[in-house]
Amino acid sequence: MMLNNRTNANTELGQTLILFSFMISVLLLVIMCVVDVGFFLHARQKAQQTADAAALAGAQELPDNPGQAQVVALDYVERNDLDPDEVDVTFSCTSDTANICMDGDGRYDTIRVTPHVQSPTFFGGVLTFIGVSNCWVEGCTAQASAAGCRGACGPIGTGPADIMTVLDHSRSMSTSDLDLAQSAIASMFSDFNDQYQQVGLAEMPSLDPTNLCDSANSPTGPHTFLAAALNNNFQTSTGALDPNSPPVKYAACAETPGSGEITYPPIGNGHTDVGSGMKAAVDELAANGRADVTWGIILLTDGASNQAPSIATTTTTTTTNSTNTGWKDCTTVQAVSSSAGDNNGYEGSGSNGCVDNNNRATDANSGTNTTVSCTNTGKDKHRFYNYGFSFPSGSGQTNAVNGIEIRLRGYANSTSSTSFCVELSWDGGTNWTTPKTSNITSTSETAYTLGTTSDNWGHAWTTGELNNTNFRVRVTDVANSTSRTFTMDAVEARVSYTTTTATTTTTYAWAGSLGPCDWAIKQATLGKALGIEIYIIGYSLSAGERCRDNGELPSSPYYNYTAVQMLTAMATDANHVY
Repeated sequence: MMLNNRTNANTELGQTLILFSFMISVLLLVIMCVVDVGFFLHARQKAQQTADAAALAGAQELPDNPGQAQVVALDYVERNDLDPDEVDVTFSCTSDTANICMDGDGRYDTIRVTPHVQSPTFFGGVLTFIGVSNCWVEGCTAQASAAGCRGACGPIGTGPADIMTVLDHSRSMSTSDLDLAQSAIASMFSDFNDQYQQVGLAEMPSLDPTNLCDSANSPTGPHTFLAAALNNNFQTSTGALDPNSPPVKYAACAETPGSGEITYPPIGNGHTDVGSGMKAAVDELAANGRADVTWGIILLTDGASNQAPSIATTTTTTTTNSTNTGWKDCTTVQAVSSSAGDNNGYEGSGSNGCVDNNNRATDANSGTNTTVSCTNTGKDKHRFYNYGFSFPSGSGQTNAVNGIEIRLRGYANSTSSTSFCVELSWDGGTNWTTPKTSNITSTSETAYTLGTTSDNWGHAWTTGELNNTNFRVRVTDVANSTSRTFTMDAVEARVSYTTTTATTTTTYAWAGSLGPCDWAIKQATLGKALGIEIYIIGYSLSAGERCRDNGELPSSPYYNYTAVQMLTAMATDANHVY
């Protein structure tokens, strides 16, 4: 009985040792799995986080600069203490729209970052036995992948949407850039489905309303920025573009303005009125967009806005200058041959009576009666004219005649009841002023002046009446004897006048904005407030172009903005600019 009990105890002890050994083995295996799996999961989590950050950062450089996108992505990899050599970076296109994402032309909208991270193992690659691939004795490879997309990512869906395109066809758009923009619009319209989407077209500069393929001649004359209202008949029954549909037709025929077209006031720096084109698109969506669909605007341009609506203020200032013509000599004389005494005037060398040169004209035995009257028909008369007066005739100048003076250089052989009478004509001798009389006071040459600088001789003169065709001086010799001889050396004339010069100055100021950039961003902001998604497609954007170069006021918050900054401010966000 004692032997049997001992045997049973030995048996139970052996079973306990076997069970304990098995449990120790299982426990060790669990510990190995926990340790290696923990390290592996940590490595994979780090790889995923790094991939996410790198893909998002790299996508900001797309679609135009995939090389820089890769540099940025790998920089994020290094910041997370991973080896860039263990990371795969690839690019692809997910958008269907040509000219936005072109695989063959090096334009991509998507970057994929795939890190391969080594996770150390401490128990001989035990993870291989539980289904983890790429595990060896020295470690396991943890792999993760992330993609980042920028722009119109993915194929265009069939969801309803109303889309306005805004096309820049200003002179700064090169032929190749305008061709690319027109191709992009055609591609987008082809990718759309007119059963779901409506499309419209606005353009800047503005268009001639009678020919929407042609730019307007003036922003103040008939013009429109809306080329085509929202339209859902832009495709044929086979799904091809309808070339006669307004948005398709006018996008295709747009061209840069020719010489003499679309002349803007000298306040901006061109005719890229982005704001007015954007306003036309926003207004069309607000007026005719469907209430239950997505609204969008796609702007295609090559730079910052450099024009905006303006108002003109005209100021006129006047200056006056009073002066005279100086004494002028006549060049033509003519005796009055009827009802004028002996009807021969200064019969002796009459032409000598024009110029003061001591060569004199004479009227011997003057008159046919002794009546002392300037208007008597028995008195000799002579006409002097062609004085060659000239007056200022510049822009905005007018002349007012203040007075006319006539200076006679002559004498008579007696001073008894002897005088010169002078009349003036403004219409070639048909009508005459009332005579003025100067008594002769010497029998030798003396100067006699009739009229003053403010004497108009009873007539309101115009400078046109003082030209060689109209202006005449008539001298009548009056004496109480028919044996009187009159001598004339010169009949001179001087006109006093005042010239008023009106200078008109037109100044321009921006209407309702602080400049072209402010105007454009305001219109985009109004659109975004209506829930409109705004995309910007830029062509050959200049890094040096700034709003301040295009007339933006210093008080504008966008004064120092570059073209890229202005367009980014217009877009829904930075991911909507490419």
